[in-house]
Amino acid sequence: MEFMDIPPNQVIRLAQFGLATELLSSSAIWTCSGCHTCGLRCPNGIDVGQVMDVLKGWHLASSEPRAVTRERGGGKMPPPAERRTVLFHRLFLSGVRQLGRMHELTLMGLYKVFSGDLLSDLAVGMKMLALGKLPLVPRLRPERRDVAEMFERAKIVSLRRSRGGGRG
Repeated sequence: MEFMDIPPNQVIRLAQFGLATELLSSSAIWTCSGCHTCGLRCPNGIDVGQVMDVLKGWHLASSEPRAVTRERGGGKMPPPAERRTVLFHRLFLSGVRQLGRMHELTLMGLYKVFSGDLLSDLAVGMKMLALGKLPLVPRLRPERRDVAEMFERAKIVSLRRSRGGGRG
């Protein structure tokens, strides 16, 4: 929490006041690892991790994602660490949408290519492959269609809500 520009309790307070722009421009949503520890410790029983996930989704669904990030070097771009986190989040969701579950090797490969960080942890990856910790080929299961359908339904509900159509 010491690394967050806005601590979890203040994230909840800003959400209560409807200050979405401040929340979406903070690095707190990307610093959150989603471990849900703060939610487990919350005396009010608020699932802060789920709130952070919703905020990440709003940020990624924004038609102008640069408009909700801090000014950096004359342009509106998140700092490099946050860009990598956003990239990882998008690739993770894309993989789950397409495969029905996460496949580590696919996620790592895509992340390495798109982030440009090709060699930083190559030795660890090779060791994991050698030990059989990373399956080379994703197991495609029939349920992947159900997962893809859930993503489509979520997109429709999100569009309805953004247009003021209620709870979907």
